[in-house]
Amino acid sequence: MKPISRRDLSALTRAGEWADSKLSYFLVSVGLLVFSARASFEPADILFLLANGVFFASFLGCSYMINDIADREVDLRAGKEKPVTKYSPRVLAALFSVIMALGIACIAAAELVLGVFAVWHLAVILAVYYLGFSYSVKPLRFKEKGLFGAVFCSCAQRIFPLAVTCLCFSPDRVLLAVVVLQNFFVGMRYILVHQLIDRTNDIRTGVRTFSTDHPDHSRAFVYANVIAEIALIIIQCVYVIRHFPSFAGYSLSVIAAAYMLLLVLYVRAVRYMLKEHVFETFSFVPFEDYYNILLPLWFYACMLTRSAFFLVFLFLLVFMQRKMIKVRGEFLLLYIRKVSGLRKTT
Repeated sequence: MKPISRRDLSALTRAGEWADSKLSYFLVSVGLLVFSARASFEPADILFLLANGVFFASFLGCSYMINDIADREVDLRAGKEKPVTKYSPRVLAALFSVIMALGIACIAAAELVLGVFAVWHLAVILAVYYLGFSYSVKPLRFKEKGLFGAVFCSCAQRIFPLAVTCLCFSPDRVLLAVVVLQNFFVGMRYILVHQLIDRTNDIRTGVRTFSTDHPDHSRAFVYANVIAEIALIIIQCVYVIRHFPSFAGYSLSVIAAAYMLLLVLYVRAVRYMLKEHVFETFSFVPFEDYYNILLPLWFYACMLTRSAFFLVFLFLLVFMQRKMIKVRGEFLLLYIRKVSGLRKTT
C-alpha cells in the first residue's frame, strides 16, 4: 500500500474548500469570544486558539471526507470521481480516525493547560463531530431533509464547534449572540447557494434537497440572509466601538464601510464580466473578504498590543489568503480597465 501523499490528503479532506475560508473565520470568531471573556490574551489562551485551529481543521476534514464516502455512488452516477474512490475503506477509516483523534487531542491538551478539562467535555466534542457527519450519513442524512436539513447543517458546521470555546470561557452574551447569528447566516447562504448550483445534478441522480424542491424559496432565503448579514456587521461594529480601545473600535467601522463601498463595485463587476447572479454563485461570494481576510486582519493587528505572537497569526493569514487577494485585485483591475476602455470608445 502506497503512503498517502500531501496532495492526496488535501484532496481527500477537500482542504482547498475550507482552509482559507471557514477556518479563517472560525478562528477569529473564537478569538473574539475569548477576548470578550478575558479582555487579554495569556499564553494559555493563545495555545487554546491554536488548538481550536487544529480541532476545526480536523472537524472539517473528517466531515468533507465522510460526505464524499457517503455520496460515492451518487457522485459516480453524476459523472464525478472523487479522490475517495482511489483508496480502500480500511485506509480511509484509518486516516479518518487519525485526523479525528488529532483534533480531539489538541483541544484536550489545551483544556488541561487552562485547567478546565473535564471528561464530559470529551462527550460534547464527540457530539460535535457526530452532528457534523450526520448531514451526509444515514440514518439522519440531513442533506435530504429540506429546509430543516439546511438549517441543521449550518448549525452543525458553523455553530456547534463554538461550543468548545463556551465550555472553557464565559464570553460576553451580546457578542456571543452576534457571532452565532453571523456564523448561522453565513452557513445558510453557502449551503443554499451550493444546493442551487448542484440542483441539476441532484435532480438527475434522485437526490432531494430544499433547492431541488423549492428553488424560488431557496433564492429568497439567500437574499434574506444577505440583509441579515449586513445588519449583523453593523451591530458588530457598534459593539466593538463600545468594548475595544477607541482607535481599534472605530477602525473596524471604517474597514467595514470601505468594504461595503467596494462590494458595490464587485457586484457590478461580476454582473458585467461573468454574467452571473452575484448572490447565487461561488465565483464571487459577497462578504467573504470581510469575514475571511479583513476581520481577522483587524483583530490580529489589534491583539499585537497583547502579544507579539499574533504576528504569527498575521503571517499565516496573509500566506493563506495571498491567492485570494491577488485574484480579487486582478479581477477588479480588469473590470475597471474594460469599463474605462468602453467609455473612451464612446
